[in-house]
Amino acid sequence: MAGLEEMRKYRDSGSEKDFALANAMSSQKLLSLIGKGRERLIATLPFESPPERLVDSALLFLIHPLNVVRNRAMEDAILNLVQARLKGGVGIKRYAGDSYFCQDYDEWFAPGQMSSDFSERLDFRDAHLQTDCEAQWCIFDPLLSIIYGERFLAERSDVASFPKQVHYFNRSLAQLTAAGECPELYFLKHGRYIANVHTPLAWTQANQALALHLIEKSIGENR
Repeated sequence: MAGLEEMRKYRDSGSEKDFALANAMSSQKLLSLIGKGRERLIATLPFESPPERLVDSALLFLIHPLNVVRNRAMEDAILNLVQARLKGGVGIKRYAGDSYFCQDYDEWFAPGQMSSDFSERLDFRDAHLQTDCEAQWCIFDPLLSIIYGERFLAERSDVASFPKQVHYFNRSLAQLTAAGECPELYFLKHGRYIANVHTPLAWTQANQALALHLIEKSIGENR
């Protein structure tokens, strides 16, 4: 939906003659596809793919950076569910039952298997997961700080957002390694959370950088 809406803006700018794909798709067709996407979101949100999967931290991306959820109540529902169900002591789970980098993951799978596509045999990987031993990711805390920071900067009267912006920014700082690197996630290794081998991860680092930029702006507004 985000991509289609950007394409529609491009067409409306009158520059579509330089863009073959935009020429091939009429404005009416774009609006039709966007409408179908909107209907799907209305039917599914605030869940990810009910009934199989309900709460999923990936839905935060619909708020930032995609900006396809434009109803404040729906945004709140997604934010609240992620915080209520997936927030951990170190980071934030992707979804309940996520077996990627479950406990002692590097003992069950060889280095070449750890990030391989398990889509055709996900049940095999899931069978290794013990209760409440999902990995806790580092990308979502700075993302939450960004979302609450954007709210606060857009509406200074939204005083509740600033403490949450600070809270999740501080959590993201606590996730940095001793070398100051941003990991992909922390997983349980012999009962202790450690950063996985995908450290530093540029995706986490980018969110951390933007969270830092916004916290500096918000602190400036509060002076």
